Amino acid sequence: MKTLQPRAGVLANHLASLPVFSVLSPRDRELLADQALLRLYDRGEALFERGQPADRLFCVVHGAIRVLRRGPGGREKVIHLLEAPALVAEVPVLMGIDYPASADCAEPCTVLVLPRPALQQAFHRDQDLALKLLGAAMTRMHELTASLAAHGQKSGAVRVASYLLGLAHTQGAEVCLPAPKKDVACYLGMQPESFSRALTSLRKDGLIAVDEQRVHILDRSGLERLLAES
Repeated sequence: MKTLQPRAGVLANHLASLPVFSVLSPRDRELLADQALLRLYDRGEALFERGQPADRLFCVVHGAIRVLRRGPGGREKVIHLLEAPALVAEVPVLMGIDYPASADCAEPCTVLVLPRPALQQAFHRDQDLALKLLGAAMTRMHELTASLAAHGQKSGAVRVASYLLGLAHTQGAEVCLPAPKKDVACYLGMQPESFSRALTSLRKDGLIAVDEQRVHILDRSGLERLLAES
């Protein structure tokens, strides 16, 4: 991890690129940015570990993050995959509790780190910020609940089709997997081999083309029909 020393205005601009901070005035963003740190993390480097005090909010401005839990023997379960721009750990930071899971970088990341006291000061200046952070947290929880329910009920091909369509909503017809395929498979509740077979099945049906981490959606309507028929 490396802490950068950006020129004036860069941190405020990064904050402005995150929708949740759009409610702040330019002056309030500058005040918040004055207390922030901009850091570069290598792939695999941890942002935080489960059980540590949630004393800072991580704002990912470039890269992708894995949120995970580790079980006996170090076995990992990927709970969420987050692509920039994204907030990480807004719920425990708002509540002032420990991080309930760990987070690390699925690829090299640029992250804006906001100490909790700086956020609390921002809340006093603009109460809408706290409400917007809470709204973002509730949206994330809803997405996670829906995702977990779908993972337990759908076939592998349907899970992968649903996930790809979700990525396409923001990336377009050519999507880039935000993490190695084994991590995406873990997030979808699949073994890596099952994930590969599902991709192969969708490819053979003419719905997608695969090029390493990139997936080209050739027949979006076909993927949507697959979901509708499941």
